Amino acid sequence: MQRSKTENISVAVRVRPPNAAEADEPLLYDIDAAGQNLVQDGKVIGPFNRIHRPDENNRSVFEGSIRHLLFEVISGYNGKSNP
Repeated sequence: MQRSKTENISVAVRVRPPNAAEADEPLLYDIDAAGQNLVQDGKVIGPFNRIHRPDENNRSVFEGSIRHLLFEVISGYNGKSNP
């Protein structure tokens, strides 16, 4: 996920896969075609900068939503430690 330097907030959502007790139940949310909104019973929830699907692993979530934040903090952006 690329951000511009003027964007202060980015919202990512991870839709977890169903657990063993939920395996036979339908998912509560759908993800729209653009991949930016959750849809439940026709109601749109969003938009989000990124929605991670239930089949994505932890590495994919890290690479898609977290990694760039670490580099920004280390570089001093929104985590600047120098006066």
